Amino acid sequence: MTTDNNSGGSRRYRILGVDDSSTQRKVLSLSFAPPHYELTLAENGAEGIKLLKAKPGYFDVVLSDIEMPDMDGFAFCKEIRETLGLHHLPVLIVSSNISAAYIKKALASGADEFVVKPFNKTELTERIDVAAEQKRMMDGLDEAELVLFALARLVEAKDTLSGHHCDRLVHTLRVFARTLDLNETETKTLAHAGILHDIGKLAIPDTILMKPGSLTDEERKSIQRHTTVGAILIGNHKGLEPVVDIVRHHHERFNGSGYPDGLKGDEIPYLARVFQIADLYDALSNDRVYNTGYDRDKVIKIMVSETKKDYWDRELMQTFLTIASKEAHRLEKSAEARVPMSIEKINRIIDSSAARKKRTTAVKSDERR
Repeated sequence: MTTDNNSGGSRRYRILGVDDSSTQRKVLSLSFAPPHYELTLAENGAEGIKLLKAKPGYFDVVLSDIEMPDMDGFAFCKEIRETLGLHHLPVLIVSSNISAAYIKKALASGADEFVVKPFNKTELTERIDVAAEQKRMMDGLDEAELVLFALARLVEAKDTLSGHHCDRLVHTLRVFARTLDLNETETKTLAHAGILHDIGKLAIPDTILMKPGSLTDEERKSIQRHTTVGAILIGNHKGLEPVVDIVRHHHERFNGSGYPDGLKGDEIPYLARVFQIADLYDALSNDRVYNTGYDRDKVIKIMVSETKKDYWDRELMQTFLTIASKEAHRLEKSAEARVPMSIEKINRIIDSSAARKKRTTAVKSDERR
């Protein structure tokens, strides 16, 4: 077993790589090096399990081969899920065997994804980054908070035109946050908001949400209530307190003409102002029930025009438009990386959390007898 212990920044993702081949371990070491990654290597599943037990909650992603001595990849996945109860830990299986039966067995064993050898480094690093980001986003949340994320995904699923709006938005927010040099806590808050910002739409009839034509005044007021309803839904959850301001104020405008509170300028919380710009970019760039997505030049033109009307923070907009015009590739995600946290996986995490709580309660009850 070898470990890379070089120091790095807060965005370093901690990977557990499990492969019996010294050549493949070398490939992994070259592919996932500091400062972006910290790679720990194991030669088989049994060694991997020891590391997971020795460092609970430490790893962000597991990358495992299948055919290994002592404990193969299938048994390794089952051990992670069933014995260790780590349903939130992303596990990517890597193999050159691409038969349907093999892939099906890997996924049934608990793997989140199946990666074909030899892997494309760019695509695999994107998939690992997405998996690690999703894992960190869920870390520290309790059962009730996880339920809110599942409900938010249901809201998104209603709108088939918008595709993976939340997933795209989280990615855009992270790119923007890095450019603004926001810390990890602020970045995580923005990512949480990317999923939860429209959860208040649960209280709005589908006939209004999915209406393709113009809204009546009453329908518009109903839509606007999603910000306050959303803030109420998440407001009593301590782990999500920083997200409340974004959910409530992501439709305010810099000139005070937004809703629900008509806040103006710096009265709008800073992270809400950051969020607004990323949300606007995604809304203009992709098909929605009320409009067709525009090309990038048109999107930038609209964003510039609206900023001149004092809808948005000019300084933040200038920073974002520099990315959109000169580094647009940073805002794009490969097809391989567009995998949002599914409702099914969130539910597995909830079930795992509930089971752990029951075990803990039982132990405490025994101690009190």
